[in-house]
Amino acid sequence: MVERSTEKALEKRRLLIIDTARELFLTHGFHEVKIDTIAAISGVSKKTIYRLYNNLETLTAHGIKRDFDCWWEWFFDATLENKQESDISLEFFYNVLEHWIKGAGFKGLLFARALFNTEALGEEVAVLVKECTKKLRQFIYAEARKAGVKKPGRFSHVQVGLLLLMLGQPGSNKNQNCAPNVNDLRRIYTLWQ
Repeated sequence: MVERSTEKALEKRRLLIIDTARELFLTHGFHEVKIDTIAAISGVSKKTIYRLYNNLETLTAHGIKRDFDCWWEWFFDATLENKQESDISLEFFYNVLEHWIKGAGFKGLLFARALFNTEALGEEVAVLVKECTKKLRQFIYAEARKAGVKKPGRFSHVQVGLLLLMLGQPGSNKNQNCAPNVNDLRRIYTLWQ
């Protein structure tokens, strides 16, 4: 019984550390956030953070993975809730994307930001960013094929490239530069059909 409660407490600390790091990375960027700051805000000692994550690169990778996984689950649940047909269409994807970007809490995605900093962030982060990008590209490719898009491979590369540019910027509801990019995605989709 004691072992199980210890595991739960440890998992709770891990999530607190990762979520604190994730929020700090989204707000301040990767290079501005230090272990000292994460420890101070999370209330978890530096010693415990290093014991659980070894170094800032590993913690950064975990924060990016959690950010992507949470976004992926939320985003596709929201897309499914808004669909009217049996398959997810890219149009519903664009609608949810636009709504999210225009929302007050929009800060972008860590994996998209990390893509432009992989060399500085390390190999572990670079591998993770490639995995996240591949998963997103596979989704766009599959949906493009279902929609009858010409050359779905090229289409998915263009769409994901624009998405990464949009989602990699810090952004906020004050920064409306993102909204026209969703319309650009829609225009490209229309042109490639």
